[in-house]
Order: sequence, then C-alpha cells, then structure tokens
Amino acid sequence: MAVGGVVEASEFGSKNMKIGDSSIFVVEGDTESVPSINMTQSDFSEITFWDGCVIECHEGIIEEMSGCTFSSITRSKGSGGCICIANSGDDNDGKDYKVEINDCTFEGCAVVGEEEECGGGALFCEASSKTNLLINMCSFYCCTAPHEEGSVGYGGGIMLKILKQEEEGKAVFVISSPVFSFEKPNNAKYGKDLFISSPSLITSIKNETLPFVKDRLKLLTEDSIRGYDEGNRECAIPLIYFWKSVGSSVNVAEEGNNVVVCGFPNLPCKAVDYGLNRGSNSSLELMTIQGVCDVRSEMSVSGMKVEGTDGESDRIQFIQSLEGDEDPVIECKGIVQFEEVGMLIPTTFNNGANILIHTGSDAIKTSVAGCSIHMSDNAEDEVSFVLISASKKIVEIEKTKITGFSTMHEIMSISADCVTTMNNVSFEDISLSRKSAIEMSESVISGMENDNAEEMWNI
Repeated sequence: MAVGGVVEASEFGSKNMKIGDSSIFVVEGDTESVPSINMTQSDFSEITFWDGCVIECHEGIIEEMSGCTFSSITRSKGSGGCICIANSGDDNDGKDYKVEINDCTFEGCAVVGEEEECGGGALFCEASSKTNLLINMCSFYCCTAPHEEGSVGYGGGIMLKILKQEEEGKAVFVISSPVFSFEKPNNAKYGKDLFISSPSLITSIKNETLPFVKDRLKLLTEDSIRGYDEGNRECAIPLIYFWKSVGSSVNVAEEGNNVVVCGFPNLPCKAVDYGLNRGSNSSLELMTIQGVCDVRSEMSVSGMKVEGTDGESDRIQFIQSLEGDEDPVIECKGIVQFEEVGMLIPTTFNNGANILIHTGSDAIKTSVAGCSIHMSDNAEDEVSFVLISASKKIVEIEKTKITGFSTMHEIMSISADCVTTMNNVSFEDISLSRKSAIEMSESVISGMENDNAEEMWNI
C-alpha cells in the first residue's frame, strides 16, 4: 500500500502472509510533498518478506505509531525486519522527518541477510540531520540479525545509521525506556540489542540519545549495545564504556584499537602514547602492555607503572616507527616503573632523538625491572642515542637484559645527584665505538652485583 498525503490506521491487522519485493505500507516522499502515517493498536504476525517489511519509510513521516504488535516477522534481504526508515534527505530542503514509535512490542522478528550484511531485526533507521526519531517504551523479545560464524549482522533489535555529524545539542534520535529481556534475549553478531553507526559516537552519546543506559549499567553487557565510530569498522565499540571511566589504569595491547573509549581490559588501546592520554587527567598509576604496541610520539609520564607480560619476549614492542627529535622519547616524572616490559627498538629510531628514557628534575624514583631492551634486528649502522639517562633522584635497574645494537654513545649516563642501583643487569652483543658502556659523573652507585658485559666488542 503506497501512502500519499496523510493516512490514519487503527486496529489494522495482517497475519500469515508471504510477500516478495515489496512492503505492506510504503511511505515515500518527493521534492513536493512529505507523506505521513499515523497507526495505533494494530497487529502484524507470521509474515515473511523477501525484500520488504511492514512499514517502509523514505523521506516520509511516521507521525505516531503506538500500541502496535509485531511478531514472527522475517525479512530475507535488506535491513529492518518490521520497520525500515531511510530519511537521508537534503539538509537544505527545509523539511524535517519525524518518526515516533511508542509502546510497541516486537517479538521473534528477524533479518536473515541471505545476500549481504544487514541489521535491525525489528527496526532499521538511516538518519540525516533532519531526522527526529523517538523510540519510547518499546519491547524487543527474541529479535535477531545474523549472528552465526561467518555472518555479519548488526543490532538484533535496532540498528541506527547516522549519515552526517550531528549538531551539538541536537539529537537525531532518542531511545527511551526500551525493554530488552534476559529470558527472551535478542541476538546479532554486533550489538545483540542495539547497534549505532555514527560519524561521532561521542557526539551522539552527549546528546542524551540513550537516557536508559545510565540506570542499567550493571544489567547491560558489552555485547548488548555496540557501535562504529567515524567509519572505523575494525572495532565494534561496546557503548557502555561511554558511561564508565578508565580512571588511572589503562590497558594497551597488540590487538587493541585507538578508539575514543579504549583502555579497558576488554577494549585496550593499541598505541602506548594514545593510552597515556586515556588516563584520568593524563596521570596514570598503572599501564598494562601486552603484545606489539606503538609509541608514535614523545611522552611525558608521571606517576605511572608500566607492566608488561614477559620481559624476555620479542612480542612486546614499546617503541616503533618514531620520527625522533632532540628531546627524550620518554620523560619520567614522579614515580615511574617499567616491569617486565620488552622494549623493542627498531632501526628506524636512528633519527635524531638522543635519549630513550630520561629521569629529570621532576623525577622521584624510576624503576626498570625484569625488562628486555634490544633492537628489532642486528643493526649495521650505529645509533646516536643514550638508552637511559639518569640525572636526578633514584634509579633502580634489576634483572634487565640489554642486547643487540651498536651505538656511538654510552648505554647509560648517570650524572649528578642520582642514586642508582643495578642488580643482575646484562649487556650482550653490544658495539660501542666512542663511549663507555656506563658513564658516571658525581653520582653514587650502590648494589652493582652480578653485572656483566658479554661479547662487548669494538670498544
């Protein structure tokens, strides 16, 4: 049924139907008009569509849909099992597209995605900045999008696709007081209940579009509501993290993603310097590093503990692809600890930076324990940086192996007013051309036990 003008439908019913490439109601506008439909107390059940749904709305208005029931409805191709909204209209055409759905029930509704990825077992909406979508007090039971191995489905209950950046303070959608049931769960590969794709998820969230989440943080799982941010399809972000603080503990991992809410154990950041900025007020107490991680720019770290998984492992790469300059790469302030972190330094780090780790005037205590520091391969060219420069306060280096590179500078430079303790530290396969391995100036060294210099050649 094609809708033109204004259609009022009450107590409408459809049951036990098979429909091909069409929908029951099609609300489609044009350059001249914006048709609308108002539906109440209607019932749709046991309907199978090939490429269609109950209500299809293109550049049209659903003035209000209330008290309607949708059950056992399946769509084989495309998104939106029961309702499919595509209001992608011209921002300059002066038209607004209202869609309001109140107190409706969706049960056993599904999109199958036989030919493509799809989403919104019950409802799909593609929204422009002119869309005004309200979904209020609706229930979603056992609604599904593809979720089997090898399939791609988004939003078992609802999938929203925001086409353009929303304006600050203006929401194109609001989902208020939905019912998602543990006894009758929805399911999808990404976002079992809800999936949102947005040019800026944080803008969408700031606009108070999901007011129910704050009250249900303890009930919602990571898989319940997810989304893509800025077109990054590599990470379906659990949206509950927008309401949680990563605090002063940040996780960084090889399999991580540099997304706006990274740093949690189940959503680690990929780059170490990105993770630093995720800490509360950029001050960390603990950073856990797993796998091959990047440092892409210089860092100033304060009050931080960096904890790796295996100091002897080549899998932990702390420094990668730097464009160095004359500043230290890692400037330590306060208390900084590196524990069992493998610092894998690529040969590309030969560009200008003259200190890898520096403890300056703001340092209190710097600890390097159980670490492995070495080049990514046997470098033929000499590098021109000091590995550790200790100039202030207390520096402790224990159970650490430094291996496999050539340098025209000293490995460690220990200068005035620094108390340094080294215990069980080894240098292996090191080439020094101009400097000594450890250069000390007006400093106190204690506990220099079990240190050795194996295969230190070309000195």
